[in-house]
Amino acid sequence: MTPKINGYLWRCAAFLTAFAILAVVLSAQEVRVDGNTISPVKETAAPVPVTNEVSPAISAMPNPVTAYPVDEGYPMIGWNSLASYIYDSPSIDEQRMEKIRLKKPKHAIPKFIYDLNGTKAAITGFMMPMDTDESGENATSFVIVRSQMSCCFGAIPRLNEWVMVNMEKGKKTRITMDVPMTVYGTIETGEKYEDMKGWSLYRMTGEKTKIPNNFKMW
Repeated sequence: MTPKINGYLWRCAAFLTAFAILAVVLSAQEVRVDGNTISPVKETAAPVPVTNEVSPAISAMPNPVTAYPVDEGYPMIGWNSLASYIYDSPSIDEQRMEKIRLKKPKHAIPKFIYDLNGTKAAITGFMMPMDTDESGENATSFVIVRSQMSCCFGAIPRLNEWVMVNMEKGKKTRITMDVPMTVYGTIETGEKYEDMKGWSLYRMTGEKTKIPNNFKMW
């Protein structure tokens, strides 16, 4: 395969691979940032199952993390907060047709998740490229997922287990696969449908990215 990769092919491959995520939970890993070891905070609140009705228990559930570590001025929002509640994924029909998803009762989202909307955040996960520059070596948009991807099998990720990232205008980041990376920017929360991308629960305007110090690129 040549270095130049068509962005459309990336999107197609990314859509298919999104349903092939292994349950290798990033929040169980230790990450080093600027030479400091940051251990994820263990979940203390039990997940509440989602029903077909808005659940007051989910809306009012407390954030299992009482304080976020801060790196370069950005709160490091972990998956032990973002994925601490059970949330469904759109079916194939719901991905294809927005109206089908909208017919379902709106699922509950905890208040502490809504409170993150529009705030600065740093999120660590695994990159799944979506759009690239002409060289095919840098991504302008990508998905950051909770678990490392596999080939053609794995658990289907819920909407609260990945974040759609669009880099700020004029910015891009090197495509980095199979190692965790941290994205810094502004987070947006709440279900949203976008053409060619489908549904998302978390979106982010990326300002910069970084590979943890204890990972070396080859």
